[in-house]
Order: sequence, then C-alpha cells, then structure tokens
Amino acid sequence: MDPNIKCMSDILYVVKTYRNQNSAFHFPRDVEKTILKRYSLDELKYHIALAAMAGLLSHNLIWQTGDQVEVQDLTDSALEPIEIDRSKLN
Repeated sequence: MDPNIKCMSDILYVVKTYRNQNSAFHFPRDVEKTILKRYSLDELKYHIALAAMAGLLSHNLIWQTGDQVEVQDLTDSALEPIEIDRSKLN
C-alpha cells in the first residue's frame, strides 16, 4: 500500500480533535463518527502504524486485541504542522 498524505493528515486531525476534548481516539470504534469513515479500515490501520513509526503519535499508542488501537495523543512534533498540511490539501 502506498502512503496517502491526506489519510495521514486526517488521522492526525482526528486525534488532535479527540485530544482537545480530553479523550483518546479508539480504532476502529470511533471511525464512523469522524471524517475517517471515508477510508477502509486496512488503510487506516496502515497509516496509524506509519504515523506511530514516524514519531507523530504518542508513545502511549496502545494496541489492544485484534485490530483495535487506542491513540491517546500526538507528539509535540505533530502538533504544529497539522493546520499547514491540511490547508495545502484542501
């Protein structure tokens, strides 16, 4: 699967939104409530893993049973570029 910058940007945007509400994003449970519903679960799982490997998601990424994951926060390096990236993609 090729990296999709729009998918990655949307994941970071959703995690930031949940973070601002003092909540964690749960995959796949919360997908249908967000803009992420436009992507397949396999694509989201792949891009969540990429974001974690790139150091954009907190080290508190918790993989649960099966394909479930809890994303608690973004790293400091991920917080600033989100608006810049999203504005260029629209």
